[in-house]
Amino acid sequence: MERGHHWVVDQAGPMVRCPTPVVTRSHLVSGRPALFASLGASIVMTLCSALAWPSLARAHELVDEGRRLYEEAEFVEALDVLGRAASGTDLTLPELVELLELRALAHSAVGDEPAVREDLRTLAAVAPEHTLPRGMPPDVQRMFTEIRASATGSPRLIATPSVAGPATGNGVIVAVTVENDWASVVRAVRIRGRVEEGAYLEATDAPLFVAAPLGTVISYYAEAIGPGGAVVATAGSVESPLSYAGAEERAGEGGELDPWPFVIAGGAALVLGVIIAIVVVATSGAPSSNTQVEPFVVRF
Repeated sequence: MERGHHWVVDQAGPMVRCPTPVVTRSHLVSGRPALFASLGASIVMTLCSALAWPSLARAHELVDEGRRLYEEAEFVEALDVLGRAASGTDLTLPELVELLELRALAHSAVGDEPAVREDLRTLAAVAPEHTLPRGMPPDVQRMFTEIRASATGSPRLIATPSVAGPATGNGVIVAVTVENDWASVVRAVRIRGRVEEGAYLEATDAPLFVAAPLGTVISYYAEAIGPGGAVVATAGSVESPLSYAGAEERAGEGGELDPWPFVIAGGAALVLGVIIAIVVVATSGAPSSNTQVEPFVVRF
């Protein structure tokens, strides 16, 4: 990359190379023409950036700052700011996608190809349907195409609810496993659950226990947290939570013992005993003339 130029992303047109404005001593002392030239350069830079980034209003100030520094060719400073955003906890998924694109550009500008590949791997995992804007450098586009060809989609969360055992108390335990995290983008797993319309309980990187009376329905959902706190995978959501009524299906498990199995077993044993006794009497032969037959009595 030439000093004084940098790539910026043009979402709707060809690649754009913007000059980095430099204010020289002649601008300060050469009078009105030089002043107009300096103002003109600033206007050109602003228009160039506006063409490259159609939406200038962003939600996250660190991503905004990183983009500004990159556009001013302050690549090391841009990487530092974007790194702080990636270490935070308040990015949305679209903001994370923008951050990864910017960071890949900045890493490319400083010649760090392994870091570019890592950014693009993360991008392919958190947004598998995403395509890079046409303003990306050709080598970055090529790397992303190669990575997407071998990618297997985004991470998946499998949430498994179960009735809590007698030692835990009446309620439901929700456990979550992460699948297909081929790029290692999941930093934590957050589970939230509640009874009916009550307040949500939360557990991070551990199963969630929701105490509940027998027969109640549990609502729950899980989120995989990626770089910057962005949610990169879900099982259910706060708007459409999953539900589980297993406590009602197995209502005898956590409280008093169910007596019906014992009643059925006792009745079966009684019938079996009677049958055996009848068979023994029938096969013992007829009684002799001097033998008095005792009546058969079943005692309990």
